[in-house]
Amino acid sequence: MFTGRVAKVLIAYESFSGQRELDLGQQNLLSLVVSTREVVSSSLRNLEEQGAMVCKSRGMEIISPEKPAAVLGKKPRQGV
Repeated sequence: MFTGRVAKVLIAYESFSGQRELDLGQQNLLSLVVSTREVVSSSLRNLEEQGAMVCKSRGMEIISPEKPAAVLGKKPRQGV
């Protein structure tokens, strides 16, 4: 389930940076997920459709931290 791999990277990146707006381009995400552009694009589109995040011209923003976590079957961090 590649959407889960993408969600895991987004959650880790958000946790590390402490910000919901991520300066993470698709090329960097490809490297972190170790997948193809098509698979990552499809996964990002899936997460956007779920209302979890939004792709922007320079990076992405996690709108609802609990939704990427739900893909993984985890609860989001408290206080975010």
